[in-house]
Amino acid sequence: MALQWPDKDPNETLDYRLNWRARFPAGDSIVTSTWSDPTTSTLVKDASTYTTYTTTLWLSAGAAGETETFTNTIVTAQGRTLEQSVSITLVEK
Repeated sequence: MALQWPDKDPNETLDYRLNWRARFPAGDSIVTSTWSDPTTSTLVKDASTYTTYTTTLWLSAGAAGETETFTNTIVTAQGRTLEQSVSITLVEK
């Protein structure tokens, strides 16, 4: 099931975060994080980072009315591979 991030204005550059802490046991941590690229969107994936339990995606540009879904795939120190999809809609604010 895809999550939904808050709407983004095409003129904004914003960071969006996923907290993975509840999805794996204590003592495990994120060691890699990758994000899918937009398919036909004008939304720009500027950068991504991760910490022990969270992943962050920076987005800019886009066109009002577009909706894009990104999938974040992480691998943990104990060898788990997890995925989460999240959608974002672009609106003029």
